[in-house]
Amino acid sequence: DNLAQMLPAPLLRLSDWRTLVSSCLAALLTFSCAVMTHLAMKYCRGVADTKGQGLRGFLRFFLLATITCLGWAVAWSNWELVLSLMDALEPDHPDHDLTLVRVVIAVCLVLSICFYLRFGPEPIIPDPQLQHLCYSHGYSSSVQRAFVSYIVYSCVVCMVMVCCDPTYGLLIALASWVYSATSSMFDVQALLVLCGLAMLVTLLSALCSAGITWAFEVDALTSMRLSRSVNDACAKMVDRRRSQFGEMLSQVQKAGSDACLMEAELEEVKDAHAGPHCLYASMSDEEALSEVESERQLRLNPGSISSTICVSVLVYDVLGFVVCFQWGMLVVRGYSVLFGRVAAKHTAFYIGSCLIYASGVVVAISRLVFCFFPSAEERLIAEASMQETSCDRLAELWRGTPPSSSDESSQVQELCQTLTPTTDE
Repeated sequence: DNLAQMLPAPLLRLSDWRTLVSSCLAALLTFSCAVMTHLAMKYCRGVADTKGQGLRGFLRFFLLATITCLGWAVAWSNWELVLSLMDALEPDHPDHDLTLVRVVIAVCLVLSICFYLRFGPEPIIPDPQLQHLCYSHGYSSSVQRAFVSYIVYSCVVCMVMVCCDPTYGLLIALASWVYSATSSMFDVQALLVLCGLAMLVTLLSALCSAGITWAFEVDALTSMRLSRSVNDACAKMVDRRRSQFGEMLSQVQKAGSDACLMEAELEEVKDAHAGPHCLYASMSDEEALSEVESERQLRLNPGSISSTICVSVLVYDVLGFVVCFQWGMLVVRGYSVLFGRVAAKHTAFYIGSCLIYASGVVVAISRLVFCFFPSAEERLIAEASMQETSCDRLAELWRGTPPSSSDESSQVQELCQTLTPTTDE
């Protein structure tokens, strides 16, 4: 209380302190997460590769999940900074003016789009090939790359929250226009309205994403394969090599031919040194190494990032996150309708029901996705298991019949190999 009396009046407002603390926490969290991500990418190969068995595979998956959570933590802290800015601009009103909300969100949206188009895409967790290019060959291997990647990810989440924020989101405003009591946590009709909105958003996002994939060959993993910093490094390398080649070509044109240029350089070297000493061989080795590194960089570069590709990746990622937010919000609202009134009175029931409900939803959705929307690796694993099962059944049927020859086992193996397609096929 004594400290509060000594401070100036403007410093006593809670909203100002909230904005200041949010800014400091967001900056500190972003920098610390960038340092940890840089160290993980530098000393652990193939972070995005989830293949592995035993303790090594578990640790790799744990590192991947941790860095993913760090990205969301940084993005949420930056969005909280935007909300605290609204409180600082209008401290005495819990319900902010609609014009102020629109202006702040519009400015935040424009800044996020401009920053992404300038520095994105830049993945926090690049795919193994891009990570090898960045941290093994030395292109874009500084902490700056990781720091920029977190800011780029925060820009994407900011655009998502403009659509899905529980208080100021555009989709929530649309749901409130359809049904005024959408904000009621225990209303079944509000749950149905949100369910219909989630299905509509999912359908439109799927159609839009399919069109983007068909037109520009952009998918869910494109943002992990492209890096603006690597693309800029390759562009600078190409410009440097072109300028060096242009200088050499102009020197050849002045000398008249390559032989005349070499003789002139040898004469300059002999004049500069007392003995017949020539540095042409060493210079040739250095240039050869530079050419090899440049060629390796160009071959490993995923490709140039045009404005069209950048916008396509941005729209694809934002649509995916918007769909995830809608169904996540629907799951939380479903829990509130089913158990919300009882859970508000009993803390133990709330904790236990949350754990059981979350576990059941995760297992059910995972099983559903695995059965109806398997990935390429999961499809190969399922086909291999089916082939093994069919071979085992065929062997059992073969053993059940009277053996006609002594090489029964070899015939079964040959038949299984005939039925099993090769890897190249």
